[in-house]
Amino acid sequence: MAEPEKDIYINLLKRDTSRLIKNSIIISAILIFLIPAGLIGMQYRLALDQLAREQNINTGIKAEIEAKQISRELLKANQELKNHIQKKNQAVEEAEKSRVSYIRVLDTIEQAVPGTTILLEKIEIKDRDLIMNGCFYEPTDFTQFLLALNQNPLIKNIKVLSSNIEENKGIFTLHMEWEAEIK
Repeated sequence: MAEPEKDIYINLLKRDTSRLIKNSIIISAILIFLIPAGLIGMQYRLALDQLAREQNINTGIKAEIEAKQISRELLKANQELKNHIQKKNQAVEEAEKSRVSYIRVLDTIEQAVPGTTILLEKIEIKDRDLIMNGCFYEPTDFTQFLLALNQNPLIKNIKVLSSNIEENKGIFTLHMEWEAEIK
């Protein structure tokens, strides 16, 4: 027997939501993982950018520190050079204060010679020593010469090394020390 025919009704207004629910659950699950991953990725990217900026700042600060350290070392070297130059300058000034004026010594000797009766044949100046060789015709002139030298504050420690009278002429050798002229 044949089965009685049943009517088949198709509801075109009703939709099958099972597939839609399944797709929305999958999309929700994907979004639940993607949104935090995207946020974490953005924060990671922002942190990397901030790190790069801070590294650039750090590099600039290191360069400034090195430049200042070099500048400080140059300043220290310049200060040491300045101190060295000042010490040298002070030494030169001290040397100038105690500078010896040979012309002054020779003027002193010339002023001490009484007239033309004493003839100086040789004057040797070494450091602070002065050696004179000469001759005289009158013993009193030689004595006046020694007294005049002795009274001069520039001449010190006069020693007669030799003094002879030969054929109406006296020959002498004097040794003396002299002090620097202070200007």
